[in-house]
Amino acid sequence: MRISAVVTRTVRDRVVDYLELEQPEHELHVWVPVPSAATIGLRAVMTRAQVDEVLAVLHDESLPPENGWSRRIKDYSLRLQSGLPTERAVVMREILRHCGHNASGTAERDLLRSAREVLSSELSVALGVTEDAAAALLEEAALDGHETPAPRPRSHRRTAPTAA
Repeated sequence: MRISAVVTRTVRDRVVDYLELEQPEHELHVWVPVPSAATIGLRAVMTRAQVDEVLAVLHDESLPPENGWSRRIKDYSLRLQSGLPTERAVVMREILRHCGHNASGTAERDLLRSAREVLSSELSVALGVTEDAAAALLEEAALDGHETPAPRPRSHRRTAPTAA
């Protein structure tokens, strides 16, 4: 999203300035009161140095594997909640390297989608490219030099032998 205008409106007899945020690819417009911008986490778009830092995190070595699925998911969730682009990059890198593009669990898919959407949206604005191009750049950086894991089977249940 990017700020497309600053709009002044009168609300309940008070004059309030709003930031108009625009997401052109989705034809989305959102208005945020200027005094609330910092409270909701609105910040300046990444600089080129910050983009390079995110890409460096994606190229970094993977973290040691967590013992247990629930601990890994909790760690990823906390990283996303931080709101830091570098932490989102860690989540994206770890899930892509661990599960590939087709994370098998709903939680991992949702976390990957969240990390990818926010990072690709911000990188698209910072670099002046489409969100798809930014997402491809992020995934390429995360998987550079690493094999994409083979898709895992959906079920670990054994099926009964079939009669011949």
